[in-house]
Amino acid sequence: LTESHSWLRETHLKTAEADGSNQKILVKAKADQRKFPIYRASPVAWSPDGETIACAVQEMDENGAFYKILLVNPGDGSEKYLSEKRWNNLENIAWKNGENLAVIDDDPGSPVRHIWEISRATGAARQLTDDLNSYQWLSSSSANGILLTVQKKDFSSLFVADYGENTKTLRSKQILSEPGVIENIHWSLDG
Repeated sequence: LTESHSWLRETHLKTAEADGSNQKILVKAKADQRKFPIYRASPVAWSPDGETIACAVQEMDENGAFYKILLVNPGDGSEKYLSEKRWNNLENIAWKNGENLAVIDDDPGSPVRHIWEISRATGAARQLTDDLNSYQWLSSSSANGILLTVQKKDFSSLFVADYGENTKTLRSKQILSEPGVIENIHWSLDG
């Protein structure tokens, strides 16, 4: 559970029982140092053995914002980084199995989001997807290493329609259809 306290300028990583009782703050993140993303798809994941919580944490330095993966012990709140790797826009974390995490991150300046696998033992990251589709939402069946994701494919169509004051129905005609996103269209000066 991540929680924001904007008046304190901090976010918390907390645990609680299923009924909301026994709340415990594990980590406090001050906004001027780092913060836990609270409006992300799945920024926190329990390990299959229940001994570790993996979570995305956003940090800043002179080069701008970046994400890292923080491993937190739910018993005592101790924390360590999974690796020194900086992620661009980390949103989803899932345990693929007891020794590997899976995350979704995008390439800087690209709308494409890929799935990555990260070794808990070494922190080494390996890209699992290498296509032009984007992935979002990530879940796993920790017992057998199966990942579930939503693959996003953009497909665009461009229509033109005759419009006039006496037209009772708008008749449109498709003039272009293609995979991907069509952006920035304009009429020529002569119509």
